[in-house]
Formats: sequence, structure tokens, C-alpha cells
Amino acid sequence: KEVYVKDGEWYTEEIEVQGKRVTVKVNGKVINDYTEPAEPTDKLKRLSRGTVALQGHDPKSVIYYKNIMIKVLPH
Repeated sequence: KEVYVKDGEWYTEEIEVQGKRVTVKVNGKVINDYTEPAEPTDKLKRLSRGTVALQGHDPKSVIYYKNIMIKVLPH
């Protein structure tokens, strides 16, 4: 598994959603580029409008966020 930042290090993360495409960058490097298929084969939720959520997966971890910005992009 590739590590993009060290523990305890601040980093910049960009998440861009345009239509059915989601691009995730850490410190400017693309780490995930996903396009939802026309007919998803699994039972995951489909991309739509709505809530944005940030979370840490390790229940014992401490996460800090700063300078969160959300921008509506043109269609």
C-alpha cells in the first residue's frame, strides 16, 4: 500500500466531482480517479447531490481538519 503523507504531517487533499467522475489528489498527486459506470454492478450508493462527510477510519486516531472549502462547479 502506497503512503502519500507521513503520520503527523499536514497535507492538502482535493476531491473533485464532475458528473459521474471523482478525482482525489493528495498534495497535487492524483491518488484516485473513478468514473461511475452507467449501470453499477454492486449495491453501492450512486453519485448524486447531497451531504459531504469527512471521517477517519481508525477509531483510536485523532484527525484535525482546517481550511475546508466547498465550491459548486459548473455543469
